[in-house]
Amino acid sequence: VDDNGNVKATAPGFATITAKNKHGQKANCNIYIIERNDSISVENFSVSVGGYEAKGVRLGNGNSDYIVDYSSSDMDVAEIKIENGQIMEVWGERAGTTTVNFETASGAKGSCNITVTNEAKKISFESSSITVEQGGTKQLAAETTPTPTSSKITWESADESIASVNQNGVVTGKKAGRTQITVKTDNGHSASCTVNVTNPVRSMSFVQKEVTLYKGDSTNLELVIDPAETTDSISYSCPYSSCELSDAGKTGVTVTSACTGTYVVTARSSSGVTTSCTVKVIDYPVIVTGISISD
Repeated sequence: VDDNGNVKATAPGFATITAKNKHGQKANCNIYIIERNDSISVENFSVSVGGYEAKGVRLGNGNSDYIVDYSSSDMDVAEIKIENGQIMEVWGERAGTTTVNFETASGAKGSCNITVTNEAKKISFESSSITVEQGGTKQLAAETTPTPTSSKITWESADESIASVNQNGVVTGKKAGRTQITVKTDNGHSASCTVNVTNPVRSMSFVQKEVTLYKGDSTNLELVIDPAETTDSISYSCPYSSCELSDAGKTGVTVTSACTGTYVVTARSSSGVTTSCTVKVIDYPVIVTGISISD
C-alpha cells in the first residue's frame, strides 16, 4: 500500500491495512485477496425428494475465489445453500429439474442442473388376481409409494399366448388359461398379478326344443354350445322331483321321468346364458291283443 492508500495485491491471502495519523490514532481494514478465476463449474447431479447432497465447486486455477451470488430457475424443486463460498448444499423438495447459476468474487460464471427424483420405494396391485375374457381387455392399476414417482415402470406377461399387457397396464386375453402379469420399477421393485383368461358361453341351445318319452324311459337332451371350448361350467335343472337328470355335461343331459306330465329342463352356463327343452312324458299305449264277447 502506498502513502495515498492505494493497495496492490501481490499474492492470494488475507492482509490487514492499517492507517495511522500524526496523533497516533489508527484504523484497520482487512483485505481478502483472491486469484483471478476464468471458470467455475459443478457437475450435474441428482438428489431424491427429502434427500441431501453437498457438492464442491470447481474454481479452475483460482482456488482462492469464492461464490458471491447464485440463483435457481425453480426454487420449489430444491433448497440450495452455499457454504464457505465453495460448497453447494442441496435438499430435494419435489421431483423436477432446476438450473443453478453461479458467480464468483472475481467475476467467473457457471451453472449446473440439479434433478430431484422421487424414486419408488414400493409397487403393488390392489388385487392379487383378475379375470378377463378371451378377446377382451382389462386395465390393471399398479400403485407406487410414493405417488407420483419418477421411477420408470415396465410391464410384462409370463405367457403372451394366454394374455398380453401393454406399457399402460392394459391386459388382453388371448386364450383360456392362467398367467402372471408383472410390473417393475427401474430401481428394483416389482409386483405380480395372476390373470385368469376365460372363454365364456356366447350362446347355447338344445338340439330338440321339445321331446316326448314314455314314463320310466330315458332320453338324452343334446346341447350345442358356442364356443365349444368354453371354460364355463354347465348346470341343469328341472322343477319336479319326478324328473331325474343324470350324466350331465357340456354336451347334454339324460332325463328320466317316473310320472306322466310336461316338464321343462333348463341348462345354465356359469356366465349366465340359459336355454330350455320341453319334455312330455306319456304312458305306454295299451295294446289290445284280442276281444271276446260273452253272452
